[in-house]
Amino acid sequence: MPKLYSSDEIIKILLQKGFVFISQKGSHKKYRRTGTPTLTVIVPADRKQIPFGTFKSIVRQSGLQIDEFKKIITMSSLIITIIQPNLHWENKKANLDMLTQKIESIKEKTEVVILPEMFSTGFSMQPKLFAEKMHGETILWMKKIATSKKIILTGSVIIEEDRKYYNRLMWMLPNGEYGIYDKRHLFAYADEHNNYSPGNKRLIAQVKGWKINLQVCYDLRFPVWSRQAAPSQPPPQRRGESSRSRI
Repeated sequence: MPKLYSSDEIIKILLQKGFVFISQKGSHKKYRRTGTPTLTVIVPADRKQIPFGTFKSIVRQSGLQIDEFKKIITMSSLIITIIQPNLHWENKKANLDMLTQKIESIKEKTEVVILPEMFSTGFSMQPKLFAEKMHGETILWMKKIATSKKIILTGSVIIEEDRKYYNRLMWMLPNGEYGIYDKRHLFAYADEHNNYSPGNKRLIAQVKGWKINLQVCYDLRFPVWSRQAAPSQPPPQRRGESSRSRI
């Protein structure tokens, strides 16, 4: 007998796939995704188990495949911790000390810890004063924390490379390997575009079956950049760098 799924499990997938709640009539909820074509799905509400025939009808209405539904439902959970503190302006030591204390104080289980943009300095437009090389203090600090806490640690840092400055997101794995993403869309209103070079490659990290399209702040305002298809082959890797990261 095929496995039966609940209303909540099916609705969760529809929301992930861009459907939005439209209305409810009696015990049935209507969800819709605009596009070409516009798709409308009717889901029985508050059911612990939806009959398999009804499930197949929902899948057909959604334009998805049954295997795709099942794969998403069975994905492992991923525990993420976000740290958004008041940073010490352009004070690297004070910021790293503060963040060390906050990360070490996390008692609950977590798998990914997200730090702010330019977490070691604040959003500084003085890269000549604060930029580091890829073997600098902040990168070594990230390696140490990720290893000791057995977490993925991510956040952006001011990096100098080939005589250019980048607002570079680091995706640091517990084993010391890492991926990088250089912020593509620089914030002109803060003069970022005159102080940093834009990146030109995306970083899609993979963790426990999740694919995570990593971006930095202003990048979120440019959905075309986010939606473009991933390359058929991963970009070249540097020593210690994982362009498609896994735990």
